[in-house]
Amino acid sequence: MVIDAPYLSARQIEREADLLLAEYARSRAAAVLPPIPVEEILEGHLGLCLDFDDLRTRTGDDNALGALYPETKRVSVDERLDPTNAPDVLGRFRFTIAHEVGHWILHRKLLERHARQTGLILDISPAPAIVCSAGEVKRVSDRQADVFASSLLMPRAVLLDVWRARNNGLAPRCTSDQDGELALKWAKELGSVFDVSTTAMRIRLEEVGIVRLSSEQSCLFD
Repeated sequence: MVIDAPYLSARQIEREADLLLAEYARSRAAAVLPPIPVEEILEGHLGLCLDFDDLRTRTGDDNALGALYPETKRVSVDERLDPTNAPDVLGRFRFTIAHEVGHWILHRKLLERHARQTGLILDISPAPAIVCSAGEVKRVSDRQADVFASSLLMPRAVLLDVWRARNNGLAPRCTSDQDGELALKWAKELGSVFDVSTTAMRIRLEEVGIVRLSSEQSCLFD
């Protein structure tokens, strides 16, 4: 099923991720610290099931990374991203889970409304309602889920706190391509703290204003 989503600003999406984290923290009566326990949030807090599947074969998309089955409250991640077998994909695995959580939070009601309007009974179909791919062209809903995932795994306030603790309260800003190597160093260091890829962390550092680089385009799934 392909349904695109209405406009949401990055701030609106970030607030939804912050709200989910706050709800999770209240339910555990404890602060949420990095790395954000995204699997526990998906399974223990939201009550979704998580499994691995050969999504390339199931969907016919060689770039498929994750899938959401709202009717059965299930999230599938492509078996290539199982960090037990390939530890180097841990960052992408966690981002994929957070991305599917983003669809659940942001787009579940849209999917349900579409099902009612069309008379489609979702649970008679084995096909996922949403398939997420690493392809270059993304739907609005997938771009929104990317923003949600970034905000969930690297919350602005938590990231800034960690940065200040590691840099004596300072928040320097890179302003030229010559500083790119330093920004990459920070992204690697903080990426290991939050269990996310270096690329995802570098983008997030720019989003929260810790670094400023030239208008270089990146992909959160890289």
